[in-house]
Amino acid sequence: MTIVDMGTRNSFMEFSNALEGTKCPLRSLELSKLGNGGLKILCSALISTKAPIQVLDLSVSMIGDVAVDQLCQALQLSPCPVRQLILAGNLITDKGAKYIADTLIHPGHKTIKSIDVSENELSDIGAEHLASALSSPSCSLQKFDIAHNSTVTSCGYKVCRNNMT
Repeated sequence: MTIVDMGTRNSFMEFSNALEGTKCPLRSLELSKLGNGGLKILCSALISTKAPIQVLDLSVSMIGDVAVDQLCQALQLSPCPVRQLILAGNLITDKGAKYIADTLIHPGHKTIKSIDVSENELSDIGAEHLASALSSPSCSLQKFDIAHNSTVTSCGYKVCRNNMT
């Protein structure tokens, strides 16, 4: 196991080397309390690594819409085959949901099969963004969790449920 201090100047290089340098390929990466600065380092590493990360768990990482935009851009460029993306318990709003929806239908990115955006700050508008992506033939999502977003009403849950194929 390699421990990387995400607060140092060389964090990006250390993190990239840790992802690449393992003899046992890293398939699951769980990072909490990452914050926007740590996420920026992660995004740079995701773009430059060939690590076969399939599960990316960023639950309770204190990230909001700007960080989600960066993450989504990195996922669209990354060679990592992320299949499960967990963003539960963050500060993601409807704007972030739109970034996620755009990534789910991005032509070059069909690896995400499961996403968890539970316990964020989404409303019915965010639910509609995600539902729109779910109904697209470009979206290969199979599992989706939007539970416990305080301002998503039963109508928003229904829209998502009806668009899940």
